[in-house]
Amino acid sequence: MKNSIVILLSYIFLITACNAQQPISKVKEGTIKVAGEKYLVEKPDDKRTQLINTKNIFTNKKLIAPNLPVGIRIKDYMKIDVNLITKICANVIPLETLRQLPNGMNDYLFISLKMSEKGYPIEMEFLVKNTSLITSSQLNLIEKELKNGQFRVTFKQGVERFLKDINYFELDIPVSYSDMLKAKRAN
Repeated sequence: MKNSIVILLSYIFLITACNAQQPISKVKEGTIKVAGEKYLVEKPDDKRTQLINTKNIFTNKKLIAPNLPVGIRIKDYMKIDVNLITKICANVIPLETLRQLPNGMNDYLFISLKMSEKGYPIEMEFLVKNTSLITSSQLNLIEKELKNGQFRVTFKQGVERFLKDINYFELDIPVSYSDMLKAKRAN
């Protein structure tokens, strides 16, 4: 009986480890575990794969922005360091993988962020084409790096008053594989 339990646990561990090491685009829909975090893998269509941290609480919550005037686009009033995001991604993804990724105009890692009123990432979701070789482990590391405080959005003076009492704001950033490769080679 003990041997059966050990074999079963080993099998579960092996499946989990394999899912973390194969490209996320090849993982079947469902829940996977990566470095102690649970993620939901979704296939919005036959060309893309989405990875969502199950701890995300704002995914299905409506944006609440009581002080934001109608028609104001927050993104027009902020400074986003896309080069920093590109560098973080490039540092996580191995050079050999970056070399193998398609580098056309529409080949990128799409990161959808939920940001705090102070400009820090609270939650994120990742979307890749099914041609991507990026693994769930790599996306997990990118998420941790972006959340560790290194990445922050800054605002033009006076905009903070509109963000008071906001529960989050959304920021979508496509990071091209070719830009990641350039950043990796520059290091």
